[in-house]
Order: sequence, then structure tokens, then C-alpha cells
Amino acid sequence: MLGKGKACSLCRRRKQRCDAVKPVCGPCVRSRGPINCVYPGNRREVLERRLLELESHIATHSNLSAKHSTTHEGSSSPVSPHPLTPPKAGGKSKSDGIIAFPVLANRRNSRALSPPSVPRPLEDHEMGRWRTHNEVPYNARNHLIDLFIRYRWRHPFEFNISRLLSSLSLTPSHTCDAHPALVSAVLLNGCLYAETGFRQYEPFLVSQFSKSVRNSLANADRLFDCVRALAFFGCYLFNRSRAVEGHYYISGSMSLAFACGLNHIGSLDLDAQGGPTALLGPAGDLIELGDRINMFWSIFNLDRLGSLFAGVPCGPADEKITTTWPCPSEFYEDGRALSQGYGTVRSLYGRDSYLQSANESLVSLRAKAIALFYRASTLLIQSETRDTMDDEFGQEVRVARNLISNFADSLLETRFTQDESLKESEGQKAILVNTFTAIHGAVVQIYDIPIYNDTVDALDRQRCACRRAMSAVKQAVVELGLQHTPLVLGCTLTPVHKFLIGDARRQVDQNHVALIQTDIEMIARVTRRVKRILPSAEGTEATGPGMGRPFAHVPQAEG
Repeated sequence: MLGKGKACSLCRRRKQRCDAVKPVCGPCVRSRGPINCVYPGNRREVLERRLLELESHIATHSNLSAKHSTTHEGSSSPVSPHPLTPPKAGGKSKSDGIIAFPVLANRRNSRALSPPSVPRPLEDHEMGRWRTHNEVPYNARNHLIDLFIRYRWRHPFEFNISRLLSSLSLTPSHTCDAHPALVSAVLLNGCLYAETGFRQYEPFLVSQFSKSVRNSLANADRLFDCVRALAFFGCYLFNRSRAVEGHYYISGSMSLAFACGLNHIGSLDLDAQGGPTALLGPAGDLIELGDRINMFWSIFNLDRLGSLFAGVPCGPADEKITTTWPCPSEFYEDGRALSQGYGTVRSLYGRDSYLQSANESLVSLRAKAIALFYRASTLLIQSETRDTMDDEFGQEVRVARNLISNFADSLLETRFTQDESLKESEGQKAILVNTFTAIHGAVVQIYDIPIYNDTVDALDRQRCACRRAMSAVKQAVVELGLQHTPLVLGCTLTPVHKFLIGDARRQVDQNHVALIQTDIEMIARVTRRVKRILPSAEGTEATGPGMGRPFAHVPQAEG
């Protein structure tokens, strides 16, 4: 029986039984809504938190004053301790059996992209102990983990929360504890949403991440944790305005996932997993297998969108992937995953692949929509580089048109009626808007490709797709708010925005122009929010298939 005042604030407000497990209790983990598990701290914890906030303000003012009297030397980025050894340009590097992931410097924009200096901590015994003990204080660690869990849906992540929290809570001597690289990557992502004072831990965590990844790869130690750590660290770099480097780590995660066989999970039969040469042993249960499937598709989504955003090549081709489509983590807990039909990205481009089963999950639909978005993008760039349009390529475009259009239409008809918990879950609302903008952005791009003897009114189809995409965006802004804009929208809304600008010029009726301008302003508000998180997007010279400079044409509307 819990003592008085020990339950978390959310359980007390809901008047439900709480097990008081930290950092997130059992009822909050199982909840389909946003995770806001907060415990009323004792007086010492409250004072320590307040002290940390005051320290941040003092250090920030000290740094600003110092800048007026001293010159800025080097980059102030928290990732300045090079996490892994970069190879020499244009040459081959010696790995000595260790995979090396280079840190690529963007010298042209280094001054503009460098985050503010990390504030100095107050030297009180408790908050400064991490300097001598090489660990983040317990309370700060729990707070950062909680923030990572709470805002995980801002990237296309899906994993079993209770399993991850359990592994993070175990001591290093336990056989099932999380690898230190994964711990560091989780805490770094938590720093993205924490108060300014928590940035003091970032250089230390980056250094720990680098050492731990090297050890994991050298000793083949907990490689699945290493796969996750590399992907999480890549997302951290994206949020720290280092898109090219971020995608490099995500590509490293994808390469390691392929080496571990995560691209060949063709069934949910536990006895069929692994093999004599597999780097990962068989999954212990369906939940663990589900985490492997979901992690692979999370990396797939990040890899495809990141390559478009950063203007760099994506990972291995779709033909090399046989892993079945993902499900929400709870589907693997209660067995619903076993009722999902088998399918993978290789079969997505079949004649009837757009037909969806009645119980298909949103997580699966998001992966399909992103795959089709990338497919449309690559076909568009291929068409722009061709001198002539041959029959074979024209037929390929027609097949893609039919598939993408039918998928978009069936998505519109079948969603919003299957899961009542959508009304309460920020994460699932984010999945919905990501899915809708990706598939309708694919429609806009695929109909940009001219083909001979075309009997379809491409403009009408594109206008319809833009209306549907903007409807989803407006609903997301109302329900989630701009402060919680999913970062995926910075990529999927680009073709919609480009088409709307051109369509406004084609219109004669000023009333139609005004309506289009309203949508353009809405996209400007959303992408401006993304630019605040990823400011390097505005100045990048990288171009991806059909994307151009992602935010170069976004107007700086006020509001």
C-alpha cells in the first residue's frame, strides 16, 4: 500500500491506483494518452530543481557578457568532442575491425549553426557530482528519460515503453541492462526538451556515447541497443541543426540493422528467427520481436525522409527488405499483431497492395505512406533528368500513379473510425498527420511527371490532394499546437507548398487566390516552427529528389 502523497499527479487526478514506479508508473505506461507522469517532489528535490534553473540564468548572462570582451574561438556545439573518428576526405580509413562513423563539418555554416554556449554549473555537491563520478545525477537522469518518452512521437519512433524503461532502470551489473550508448542517446534526446541548465550534460553524454558505441561494435555487445542508440543520436543531431551528420548516424544505424538481419524478419514465428550466422540471437518473446520490427521501420522512415531533407543518398533498396510491416507496441503485448496480414515494402508496389485490411494499424500505414512519398520523389527527379520519356518509364509512372492515388483514397475512407483512443493520444494524432501529408505529398509529386497520352486531369488531382493534406494539417495545429509540430512535416509539406504557390499564380478568381494564400500562410507557420528546431534547413545547399531547397521558398509570415 502506497503512503499518502506517493502516487503520481496524473493517477491522483484520475483517482486510479498507482504503483509509484519511477520515472513513469505502470498506469501511465499503459495509457494511450500523452505520458505526463509527474511525482510531487520533496522539498530538497524542488530546491535542487530551482537551483539548477537559477544556475542556468546566471551562466547565460555570464556567457553573454563574456562575448563582448573575448573573441569566439571554435564551435560551441555540444557535439564538439568528435564522437567518432572521421575518415580522410576522398580516401579509405582503417577501421581495425571497428565501424567508424565520421562527423562531417559544415564549415560554411558553422558560425550560424553553432548552438549557444553550454552554461557552467553551480558547484554544489549534488549537482556537480557528475564531474567526479562520471554520471548524470539520479533526479536529472529520470527527468531526461521522462522527457524523451513524452516527446518520442516527434520522430517516427515506436517501441515498448515499459521494456525500455525497465532496461534503463537496471544496474550495469544486470544481464538485461541497457547498453551505455543507448542510455546516453536517450538522455541526449531528453536534453532537447529540458530546461537550459540541462545542456551542461550534453558534452559529457556525447563523449560517453562515442566511447560506448566503439565498445559495442568492437565487442559485438548488445548490438540491438547500439542500433537504437545510433538512430536516437542521429535524431539528436538533426535537432541540433546538423542534418547531414544526423543522417550519417541514421545510415550507420540502418547498416548495422541490416548486418543484424533486422531487414529479414518475415514472420512472427519466434522459432524462425535468427540463424547460425546471425549477430542477434532469437527474440525471447513477441514483445522483443515487435521491438526489433518497429525499430527497423523507424530507421527506414528516418532514412528515407532524412535523405530527402539532407540531400544525401538513402540506405539499401526496397528489394532487400522482407521485414513485415510494423504494429503498435501494444499489439505485440496482447497478441493482436498475430492477426495482421503479412506484407512488406517489396510487395507494396503490387497491383492490389493499396487495399487495406479492416484492422491495419496506423503505424503500418505511416510506413507505407513514407515509402510511397520517397517513391514519388525519386520518380520525379528521374523524370527531370531524362532527355526523353520512354514507354518503360512511362508505364512505371502510371503504375505508381494508380497505386498512390488508390492508397490515398482508401486511406481517406477508412481512417478516423477504427480507434476511439485517437481523440486522447497526441502521438497517434501526430502519426495521422504524418501519414496524410506524406501520401498526399506523394500524389502531388507523382502527377508532376508528364506522360504521353495522359487522360487524367493532373491539376484537379493535385488540388484535391492539397486540400486533403491541408485539412489534416489544420486539424493537427488545432489539437496539437504549433509547439508540438512533428518534424516530419518539414519534409512532407514541401511539395504541397510548392504546388500551392504555382496554383495561386494560375488562378484568375481572387477569392480562390485568397483561400490558397491562407493555406500557404498555414504551411509557413508550421515550417517556421520546424526551422526554429532545424535552422540549418534554411541555408542548406543540399537538394534531394524533387525537394529542392526545403525551406528556401517558405515566406516569413508573421504570427
